[in-house]
Amino acid sequence: MGKANLKLYKNNNSNSKTFGKVYGRVKIYSTIGAKDLCSYAAADSKVEEAKVEVVTLAIFKQVKELVCNGHFIRLPELGTLKLSVRVATDENGKSVGGAASEEEFNCAQHLGRARIVFVPTDDIKTEMQAVKFDASKDPKHKAELQALHDAQQEDDGD
Repeated sequence: MGKANLKLYKNNNSNSKTFGKVYGRVKIYSTIGAKDLCSYAAADSKVEEAKVEVVTLAIFKQVKELVCNGHFIRLPELGTLKLSVRVATDENGKSVGGAASEEEFNCAQHLGRARIVFVPTDDIKTEMQAVKFDASKDPKHKAELQALHDAQQEDDGD
């Protein structure tokens, strides 16, 4: 089971319906790059790190190429990567909609930007539901939470 600490923040956007509400975001400790990932995999597999790195980088290259050419990529124990495309939007961010017919369809006019979508396996989804979140482990978070609580009490008292 995973465990993650949260960083608390208060919505200060006065135009938002949730103005003044307190939310938690997962505190990110670091970014694990390919080299570090290979080091962890080498330690788990007892295969030389250099060999793990060569194979891993080759796999990454193939995944990128294949998914960008419309293939689903199933990653065992993780999920599926697939290419998707958004509908084009106008200057106000509203969908331009579809074409009236196949003959009128124009990629430049009707398609927005492409993106890669990750769909986790059921095991990953189940594991994510079991993650425990904590905003009180870090003394700084406790102080932030107390300050937000005190400010809200003052606001309620006005």
